[in-house]
Amino acid sequence: MVVDGNTLKVTGSDGDTTINASISVSDGVAGYALILPKPLVSFLTTLASEQMVCIESSAQQDDVVVSPDGSSPYRFRTIASTFPQAAAPSGEPISVDFIELPAGLASARTAVSKENPVIQLISDESGLTLHATDNYRLARVHLSNAGFGEFSGILPLQVLDRVAKMNTSKVVIDSRARVISFISADVVLSTRLLSVPFPAVEGVVQALPPHMVVLPSAELLQACSRLAAITESSPVKCLLTSKSLTLNVANADLGSGAEEVSVSSNQGAGDFEFLARLGYIQDAVVATGTETVVLHYSGSVQPLFVKADGGLDVLTVVMPVRG
Repeated sequence: MVVDGNTLKVTGSDGDTTINASISVSDGVAGYALILPKPLVSFLTTLASEQMVCIESSAQQDDVVVSPDGSSPYRFRTIASTFPQAAAPSGEPISVDFIELPAGLASARTAVSKENPVIQLISDESGLTLHATDNYRLARVHLSNAGFGEFSGILPLQVLDRVAKMNTSKVVIDSRARVISFISADVVLSTRLLSVPFPAVEGVVQALPPHMVVLPSAELLQACSRLAAITESSPVKCLLTSKSLTLNVANADLGSGAEEVSVSSNQGAGDFEFLARLGYIQDAVVATGTETVVLHYSGSVQPLFVKADGGLDVLTVVMPVRG
């Protein structure tokens, strides 16, 4: 924490991701303190948002004193340590429109790997594309107004969650240093791009299968919810005809069940049978956020493509279960 005039600058960093935030203060006296963030943040979150606090420290003290109005002061120990070298790109800021980013991340996160929770970002003249995969399913979300020039990189999901909350208005890219900064009115988040492998997913989503049907999302989700009473982990057998989608589950210990959902429109190729995990289908339909959902398919051993019917451009690819 650094006081400069009537501005308090707070910087947090783990060496890979750095967040700078500034707020106006009164009666500021130049000073510097290095503290562990969690105890102070936990304390401040217990206070009312409009409650004023006085923060004091000096070179002779081993702590920072925080005195809320009408309450006893708390002392937080300063630490003697070297602050991590902050990641900070050099480049010209590019204006961005990230208003759809929170919804885009919400749609993509169901396919994020739990072992390696990362998102691939690809920006070009068409906009910004988010890719996520756990190797069993793949999510692609395209934000047509969120592009910021030619860019491709992999970032942790938790970093992008922070970016989505900070009303980002500008981006700075340093390709040589592999660093990107997201800038809002009072906060700058800078982070290094991850050097981890990411599957070549562009070819998978480039061309949708020729056969498709449209289904009502609410009815499909209700059917999945009822079938989940029997099983969430065992595969569900999907039988698609020109008029309906029938879902069948069977569990040797719990029982069996079937649900039928009427097809709104059909451009298919006769009957089609597909075996997939029930939860994956359910997540894919929820991710679309639309009243109707489009299923694209080509064969029983080929991936199932679940696409939003309007709204945000959301596509989830579900791999079949080999039965």
